[in-house]
Amino acid sequence: MICSVLWLLIYTTLSVFYPKIRGNWRGSTQQIGTMSAVGMALFFDGAALIVFVGLFLPVSFVRWVVPCLIGISTIGFVLAVLGSLRDTSPKK
Repeated sequence: MICSVLWLLIYTTLSVFYPKIRGNWRGSTQQIGTMSAVGMALFFDGAALIVFVGLFLPVSFVRWVVPCLIGISTIGFVLAVLGSLRDTSPKK
C-alpha cells in the first residue's frame, strides 16, 4: 500500500511539470489541463501525507498536522473540479 501511495504522489506531482504524462478526460480526447493537474497533485499529495503522518509520526504531532493536510486536500479537490470545468467547456 505504501508503494502505491508513494507512486501516486510522485506521478501526480510530475504530471504538473511534464504535460506528456498527463491523461485525457474520460470520454474525450481533451488532455487534462495545468489547473486540474495542480489540483489533483495537491489532493493526492495531501491524502498521501495524511497516510504517512498517521503511520509514522507521534499522535501529538498528528493532531495539528492532519487538519492542515485536510485543508490542502480540500483546496486541491476544488482546483481539480474547477480545472475540469475549464478544460471541458467549449472553446470560443
